Amino acid sequence: MSLRSSQLPESFSSLVEMTTLNCSNNAIKSLSAEASGMWENIVHFNADDNLIDRLPEHVNKWHQLKYISMRKNKLSVLPEAFGNLFKLTELHFANNSIKSLGKQMGMLLSVHIADFSNNKLQELPTEFFRMTAIENLYLSNNKILYVPMNIQKLKALKTLDLTHNDLSELPSEICDLVNLTSIKIAHNHISRLPTRICNLPNLQRCEIQFNNFDDKPSEFKFMNTVHHHNMSFNPFEGRIKKIVHRDAVAKVSRIVKIISHIIDSLGITYSPTLCSFFSPRPRSLRQMASRSCSSQTLPISKSRST
Repeated sequence: MSLRSSQLPESFSSLVEMTTLNCSNNAIKSLSAEASGMWENIVHFNADDNLIDRLPEHVNKWHQLKYISMRKNKLSVLPEAFGNLFKLTELHFANNSIKSLGKQMGMLLSVHIADFSNNKLQELPTEFFRMTAIENLYLSNNKILYVPMNIQKLKALKTLDLTHNDLSELPSEICDLVNLTSIKIAHNHISRLPTRICNLPNLQRCEIQFNNFDDKPSEFKFMNTVHHHNMSFNPFEGRIKKIVHRDAVAKVSRIVKIISHIIDSLGITYSPTLCSFFSPRPRSLRQMASRSCSSQTLPISKSRST
């Protein structure tokens, strides 16, 4: 539906039997009571990509509403009346300016998809976790500082997207979500995973890129059901140091073997001092260099055969 007006025509008030309305991609700024106050049978409402800055209180009359999508609008809050829409199953409010979710969210017990990506949320209210039917929860690109322990109540949760937030850790209670198949926590400040996360029996996807992990999480070794890992762009300094040290030790060992082989092939017998210099287990290159400097000459006896 294409409209030139900033409001829905008042004639829409006569559409009392309407069950589906798609008025997306217009320049609508408000939903007046005159136009939308009598939509008691509406089930599917899509107003994506408009300029709506608030939902009116009369939405509590939309008793049959199951699906609402208002992506890319200018909403900053949801009305208290929103909690009376008990039949809602899908909430799509991505790309708005919502700063907080009120207690009314706890009344929406049938919701199984909730998308609040690209908003300004800093926390989730306790009441939010009464929506125990949620299977897919999208909270990326917000300002969330922590995940409450109450998340363990969302037993049906399968997909959890927390990318681009301000998280520094995940609660261990997240490991109680036995139906979880995908968790995305990229672009946060997390440096470790909860130990029990490897026990999630249905986890298939785990994305932790752009965080503060200094090594590959040890839990990854035991995630037998995970098919997709993404741990790119982490400061794996600890891992790099281990690899560099391992390669250095291996290189020195090879050099020692080569020199020993050359000495043996020339038939040279070498003294204990030389033996000590080429220790089979050098601790570090710095120690080798120190030994080299302290040994001005290496006493080598004459060849066995002249």
